Amino acid sequence: MLTITRKLAEQLRKTFRQALASHSRSPMPPVEFIGGPQGLRIRCHTREAAAEFRLDGEQPEETILAPWDLLTDTGGGGRERVVELRRENGHVLASWQNGSMPRAVQYDTPAAPDYPWPDGPEQFSENPPELLTALAEATATSDDTSSRYALGCLQLSGPAGKIVATDGRQLLVQRGFNFPWEGELLVPASRVFGSAQLDTDGPVQVGKTDDWFVLQTGRWTFWLKVNKDGRFPTVENHIQNPEVAATRVELSQSDRVFLAANLPQMPGDDLSHAPVTLDVNGTVAVRAQGQDADNRMELALTGTTCQGEPVRMVINRAYLTRAARLGFRRLCLFGDKQPMLAADDSRRYVWAVLDAGSCVEPAENMTRIESPAPGTVSSVDPPRPRIERSNNNPMPHSSTTHTDKGTSNGKAQAAANGHANGNGHARSEPDNGQTSGAIEQVIALRTTLREAAVQATELVRTLKAEKRQTRQLRSALSSLRELQPLGL
Repeated sequence: MLTITRKLAEQLRKTFRQALASHSRSPMPPVEFIGGPQGLRIRCHTREAAAEFRLDGEQPEETILAPWDLLTDTGGGGRERVVELRRENGHVLASWQNGSMPRAVQYDTPAAPDYPWPDGPEQFSENPPELLTALAEATATSDDTSSRYALGCLQLSGPAGKIVATDGRQLLVQRGFNFPWEGELLVPASRVFGSAQLDTDGPVQVGKTDDWFVLQTGRWTFWLKVNKDGRFPTVENHIQNPEVAATRVELSQSDRVFLAANLPQMPGDDLSHAPVTLDVNGTVAVRAQGQDADNRMELALTGTTCQGEPVRMVINRAYLTRAARLGFRRLCLFGDKQPMLAADDSRRYVWAVLDAGSCVEPAENMTRIESPAPGTVSSVDPPRPRIERSNNNPMPHSSTTHTDKGTSNGKAQAAANGHANGNGHARSEPDNGQTSGAIEQVIALRTTLREAAVQATELVRTLKAEKRQTRQLRSALSSLRELQPLGL
C-alpha cells in the first residue's frame, strides 16, 4: 500500500496539468506511483513533456499505475488527510477520509503509455532561483499560435547563457544563466515555470539530452521535448544599442510602482491598441483619452528624469505597464517611429510604437495626477473618478499581423472631472472625508470576482467527481443484480 496526502494529490494535479500543457478538456495520461525504501516517485508523461515528483520517506516497494481521475477525486482537504493506494484484483483502490465520511473508489488499471519515459541528462548545470522567474516571463512573451516561426518556443543559448522570447509584438532577452550545451536550443514555453507549487528558494538545475530539455527544482523534475525543426527569428536586428538612443528616461522606483498601478486604469483602455502618449520634454508625462474627447488624463512622473531630444510618441500601455512591473529603470527612445527599449545590465525588453499622429496633446481641462514623491511606493488616487466599464475587447498588437492574447479585463478607468490648478494638481470639491477610493473598490471587487471564479471551478470539479462516483456505484449495483439469479 502506498500513501500520499490529499493536499499533495491536489498539487500534483495542478502541476502535472501545467507541465503537460493540457487544457481542461484534453485527456490526461495515467499517473505512475513508484514506491521504495528511498521514498515515492510520482510521475506523468506524454510524447512532448514529462514531470516527476519525489516524496521522501520510506514506502513499500510497489508500482501502481492509476488513471488521472484518481488525482481529481482525491485532491483537496487538509495536509494531514491521507490517501491509501493499493492494487486489488487487477484494479486500483483508493481510500481516504472526506470530512467525517470514509470514501473508497475502485478504478480500472489503465494501459501503460506506448512511449518510453525520457532519459535524464549526463550532467546538470546549477542556476539561481531567478531562472524560474526568467523562464516564466519569457513564456508570457511567447505565442503558440504563430505558424511562420516557432514563437511558442523559448530560445536558450548555451554559450551566452541567454533566454530569448517574442510573440511578434514584444521581445524579451535575459542573460546571466548557465546552460550546459553549445548553440541555441528551442524549448516549448510552459506555464509550469510560473507554477505556485514550485520551490523558488533553492537552486535550479538544467540539462539536456538529444531530444529533451530537463529542469530540476526542489523535488520536481520536468522534461520538455526540444523543437529541432522550428525556426526562430533573428532578434538582434530589433535591439538597438542604448548608447545611441536619442532620448533616455530614468524611472524612479516610486514611479515604476505608480505606472504599473495606474496605467491600466487610465481612459481609453478599451480602444484599439489601448494607446497612451508618452511625452518627454524636460519632464515626463503619460496621457490617455477615452472615447469621449473630454475624458482625458495625464500622469506626471515627478521622480523620473530624462535627457536628450524632446519626443512625443504613442505606445500600447500594456507594454509600458509590463516594463514597469518587470522593474526596468531605463527607457531608451529612438524617435517616435522606432521600437522602444527598456534595458538594464542583463535584460532587454523591446516593443513597437503606434502611429504618432494620434498623440494626446496637453490641455488645460485635462485631469492631471502627479506621482508620489521619490522614495515612496504608494500610488495617488485621482479626485472624484468617474468609473467606466471597458468593452472587454482583446488588445490588438501594434505592428504585425498577429492577434494579441487579450488584456482588457473590464478594468475600471479613472477619469476625474475638473481643471488643473496652477501647481498641476487636480482640483476637487470637498468630499467630507469620502475621497476617491473608488478605484481601490473596483480592484477589490475584481479580485473578489476572480476568487469566486476559482471557487466555482473547484465546485464544478467536485460535482463532476461525485457524479462519476455515482455512476460507478450504479454500475456496481447493476452487476450485483445480474449475479443474484446465479446464487452468488
